[in-house]
Amino acid sequence: MSYLRWQPCDLCQRLTQQALCGNRLLSHVDVRRLPAQQIPMISWRCERHQGYQMREASAVHANALGDLIYSLACGHEVQSIVRGVWGYTPALIARELATRQIRLDQPQRCYLCADQERGTCG
Repeated sequence: MSYLRWQPCDLCQRLTQQALCGNRLLSHVDVRRLPAQQIPMISWRCERHQGYQMREASAVHANALGDLIYSLACGHEVQSIVRGVWGYTPALIARELATRQIRLDQPQRCYLCADQERGTCG
């Protein structure tokens, strides 16, 4: 994926270096590092349009690609794209939950709830 350093915000056209990918905020460097296949949609967002709500996680699991996915109480998901040799498995998630390296009691940022609240979601 090749993105320039500065992109127009999808909501106001102001230049930004950050994007929402799924329900995660990424820098332009992080966006360039995303794998080429099966990534969530990217929405470039200026600082004014990076609002979020803190939501409790109700569950965590890994998808078939090894990405870590938190299911939030609000019904949205937060996905960490890790894949490859560092990818998550059900056994690794169970072990990290048991050792509290992964914790469900830490609220996650939900950008989708803030978009719904503002009426900017599609």
